[in-house]
Amino acid sequence: MNDILKNEISRRRFLKQAGCAALGSTGVLSTMFNLQMANIAAAQSNIGDSEDDYKALVCVFLSGGNDSYNMLVPTEASEYANYQAVRGSVALPMSGTDALLPLNAMNTGGRSFGLHPAMSGIQSLFDSGNVAFVSNVGTLVEPTTVETYKNKTATLPRSLFSHNDQVRQWQTMYPQSDSPTGWTGRIADILTDPSAPSNISMNISLAGNNIMQTGGLTSHYTISPKGTVALDGKTNGVNNDKFFRYSLVAGADDEDVTSLIGQSYQNLFEKTYLEQIKSSVEKDRFFSETFASAADLVDLSPFDLNVINAEEGDVGFIEELKAIAQTIAARNMLGMKRQVFLVVAGGWDHHDELVDTQHVMLGNLSMGLKAFWDTLGNMGLQDNVMTFTCSDFGRTLRTNGRGTDHAWGGHQMIMGGSALCGQEIHGSYPTAGEMALQSGLDVGNNGRMLPTTSVDEYVAEMALWLGVDYGNLEAVLPNIQNFYTPGNRSLPIGYIKPEMMPVTAFAGTTTPLAVSMKDAEAIAQDSQFEMTKSGLIAGAGVAATAAMVALRERKTGE
Repeated sequence: MNDILKNEISRRRFLKQAGCAALGSTGVLSTMFNLQMANIAAAQSNIGDSEDDYKALVCVFLSGGNDSYNMLVPTEASEYANYQAVRGSVALPMSGTDALLPLNAMNTGGRSFGLHPAMSGIQSLFDSGNVAFVSNVGTLVEPTTVETYKNKTATLPRSLFSHNDQVRQWQTMYPQSDSPTGWTGRIADILTDPSAPSNISMNISLAGNNIMQTGGLTSHYTISPKGTVALDGKTNGVNNDKFFRYSLVAGADDEDVTSLIGQSYQNLFEKTYLEQIKSSVEKDRFFSETFASAADLVDLSPFDLNVINAEEGDVGFIEELKAIAQTIAARNMLGMKRQVFLVVAGGWDHHDELVDTQHVMLGNLSMGLKAFWDTLGNMGLQDNVMTFTCSDFGRTLRTNGRGTDHAWGGHQMIMGGSALCGQEIHGSYPTAGEMALQSGLDVGNNGRMLPTTSVDEYVAEMALWLGVDYGNLEAVLPNIQNFYTPGNRSLPIGYIKPEMMPVTAFAGTTTPLAVSMKDAEAIAQDSQFEMTKSGLIAGAGVAATAAMVALRERKTGE
């Protein structure tokens, strides 16, 4: 944006070209809007009128690639001996100081497992039935074996073992190609009724702009641990240049923009964009006031850092979980029945200092999630919220001497109430033979585990639980039918109880749409339609630049 504003642009020429671009996208946007209206007709049947009918997903993304084979460890004698031999100097002890914490798992068929010694909070939640693990999850396009991987007959995710690519694939669920939208953004496209009044987006980010929460017709709303991130780039009065701010207009201050908003404009682009700014300012003020008042509606004492005794390191995500809890407390004032939150905890790329650094970080993760769980209990909402982890990829089983390197499959955890099949380890945790180096599930020579559960399967049950109709599941997760037939009474993994699912999660309850949001996206891509980073669609993006040029010209007298 700065570069555009600094260039000497002919406003008349720009607006002429922008008009052509907007007209070119009109058919695409109309098609996508019509598809959304058809989708919500079915989806809204899953959302009741009662204030009690509230559901939320909270994604805790462990950025960098968590070494989850030291988070969840096999402890049966022969399996532990193999784990210890394979992991070498980074293996965790079974006894003594910092010994693995035993888990009382209910479904492991005689196998036993332990949890990282810093995760006592998660241990208690697991043993009480409020946490479950899903084993060996990773990005996949189709079911893949070590043989089809090595002989190159399998269709594989692009750029395996790359941070940026794998993060994007986890967030878009398009591992074989790029996508302009993310999976929770597409959920919002389906579940959001554009005809209903809405104060903020269903998707709320504490991680700034992201692809996961970007939809074809919806975008995410960014907040901070202190509440809203204002359009002027200030959070609680402090400049924050990570986020878009209209003060980037050369020489414009808040009064200038406020004055401009109040004027009338003949040009469609100027008028449209400035109306968007006005609406955003109003929503920003509304959210800020609502967020502040919500602090009186909930007991947030579980988040007291002195009480939970968080260790050194980045505890910012704990404050972000607190902000999520406070936002959930404001759900009725905000008019929200369905929400998806994203928080990113960074620093998990442990090529060195794995044992010491991960001990602190997993401890803080455990304490933060336990505080969030206890706060949900204070609100009576533990059955209404599911919290789950994601990460770029797993790590190699073999150490590089100080840490571990990029790999593929890894373990994730889910925290929830009565709908969760907790105290269970789902999926297929690799056996001792499958964890053998250069054999078993190793696709390399350092213990890069081939995933046995796809990311599609991992998130599908949460999407259905939130209210996505089984007929629209492929619109959210384009590869899901490679692993699971939507509508099947047997869920992809089984970590959610079938009786706790909306009836529309299964076949025979609704009629799948002939054209999905996935098809709409294909139409959009064929028309060279792309999302901007801020989540504005093509016409609004053109309006943004046009209005910025207009603001600059009015200020400088050009």
